[in-house]
Amino acid sequence: MQLLDWPFLDALQAGALLTLFVSFGMDALARRDRMMGWMALTCLLVALRHTVLAAGSQPAWNPDLVDRAQSLIVAFGFITLCLAITELFPRHIPRRFPAWVALALIPNYIRNLVLAHPSQAEVWTHLTYNLLFLVGCVLIIYFSLPARPSVDPLAPRTLLASPP
Repeated sequence: MQLLDWPFLDALQAGALLTLFVSFGMDALARRDRMMGWMALTCLLVALRHTVLAAGSQPAWNPDLVDRAQSLIVAFGFITLCLAITELFPRHIPRRFPAWVALALIPNYIRNLVLAHPSQAEVWTHLTYNLLFLVGCVLIIYFSLPARPSVDPLAPRTLLASPP
């Protein structure tokens, strides 16, 4: 896979996400809030992904290994984001949704840990993973939309077009 070579932008994003990790992590520890803890872990994983991409732009790094590492890291980051959203809207998102997402990302684990590059199976598992990732995003939107008209206290601050 062709990786974009923008190490400065990746480093800036990693720094911003690490700052959010510290902020969310301190908030999670102070209030013992699991949702903020999952958000902090999500920020940490995505910052790690950007760090891998920034470091992977060096000529000595293997681009295939960088792609596989960042793909695995972002998959785990998506799972932690699903855990955070499940904590944010517990009445609207099924409790097992993060487990469904983890199972749906099995093609990504197989692609990155087992399959040789380049191969036809690697291409198809990558396309399957991308499709399942998009389905997960659509399901997050679908599950969280009923929270908007409900009495959920965070819905007006987190969802678009919510009544004041």
